[in-house]
Amino acid sequence: MDTWMILLVGASAIAAVVLALRPFLKTLGAMDQGAKAARELLTTGTQTRGRILQVQTGGMSFQVGISRSIELVLQVEVQPERGAAYPAAVRAVVGELQLSLVQPGVVCELRVDAGAPTNVALEAVHANGVVVPLPPPGLPGGGSFGGLQKRIMVYAIPGLVFGLIGIGVALWAVNPGVAGLVEGGEAAKLCEQATRCCDATEAALGKDGFVQHAGWGACGTARAAAKHADGAAGQREMASMMCTKALTALAGSCGK
Repeated sequence: MDTWMILLVGASAIAAVVLALRPFLKTLGAMDQGAKAARELLTTGTQTRGRILQVQTGGMSFQVGISRSIELVLQVEVQPERGAAYPAAVRAVVGELQLSLVQPGVVCELRVDAGAPTNVALEAVHANGVVVPLPPPGLPGGGSFGGLQKRIMVYAIPGLVFGLIGIGVALWAVNPGVAGLVEGGEAAKLCEQATRCCDATEAALGKDGFVQHAGWGACGTARAAAKHADGAAGQREMASMMCTKALTALAGSCGK
């Protein structure tokens, strides 16, 4: 396969990864905005008691070290001091060890937006007569979804790009021909040199002696490849590799 085709496939793979990450990054951005709003509501909202009616997973989970947290979508019943109880939905990221505390029927402490009563944030739950505060919205350990989003954009995506560049540089460092950088004239000159060296060595050793030489097989391949040294890029690369191999095999014995 032509090396440029390999690099093209690699670039396509990186593009596919970036496109696949876009929805995830957008989701992280939305969750970061939601977490910021929830943290603000926990500070400014009116404290109100409620009850958890239903618990569903939100489809996202996060792990930091050994700490794993899961996004939950809660249906709660808000029980204000004045007025009738009413339902509301709450999103919360809860540690795996606290999942048993966040169950249907559990009494909870909420913060309610006075201007939008259905906008609520989960502050704590009641367990065995004890009020258990829940961690503030965000990633385990106090990190933010926005910070994770930025780290992915700053490190992961450029890392993929530089990885592809590194592969190309490594291929070129090993053999410029492998990276498709050998021009037709250069490949032809290289193969011409290899053919002369093979002919001179064969003349010096004789056909029978040359067959026993370590470079005999490489010379046969180089002579065949020389016919394509001015061909397409892939053919030039192959010719360059084969002729270089022949010259290496004949090192120290060319013309002797």
